[in-house]
Amino acid sequence: MASPTTVVLAIITKTEDVSLACTTSLLRLQQHAARREDIVLDVHIVPELNDALNLVTGDYVVAIDAQCGFSPEFVFGAVDSKHPVVAGVYPLPKVDWDRVKKVLHSDSTEPLCHAGNVYNLTPAVATMQRYLPVAKVEELRVLALKTSALKDLMGPSTSYAENTKHLVCHDAVYDDTFHNCYQTLFHKLTHVVADVEAPCVMSAPAQFAGCVGMRGSVR
Repeated sequence: MASPTTVVLAIITKTEDVSLACTTSLLRLQQHAARREDIVLDVHIVPELNDALNLVTGDYVVAIDAQCGFSPEFVFGAVDSKHPVVAGVYPLPKVDWDRVKKVLHSDSTEPLCHAGNVYNLTPAVATMQRYLPVAKVEELRVLALKTSALKDLMGPSTSYAENTKHLVCHDAVYDDTFHNCYQTLFHKLTHVVADVEAPCVMSAPAQFAGCVGMRGSVR
């Protein structure tokens, strides 16, 4: 019998506060994981993305911001898909009002329920597939990585210990060249795909809906 896949789940919060959306997601994930003998969950709360990346003691690390909700299908789908890096998709707390105006005053076919939504990433292609390559990111607050993907982060100040599967002296995620650590991470990783069938959400205080309707579905 094959050994179970170990998934390290890192909840990122500087204050140890976890939103209701994230807490509910964790409970649902544990319920689903209890039915799978091939996956073992190892849950941690950490203050920074760096700490999440250095928690890898198994096969996958899933880094989740404590303000985000996610579905069990995102985690299990990332593991089953075998993609080295899978990003979650969620709307940012901003509205593209130009697109809202276009939908309201033109013959646009875009449904009004998500007109104006601005997402955390931009897929490179528009197809009906579940996993799409990513062209650009604003942030990556929901991210699943295979342990082997951490090798892409090696550089002048970062090394990878093959025997322990840990990054050593990892301070290179932060780089003033890019807007934030998530964008820097994206530029160092290869083969990042987005899961567009298991959308994530930000908690209500972290996201406003404005007047553009529901944000629970990805267009």
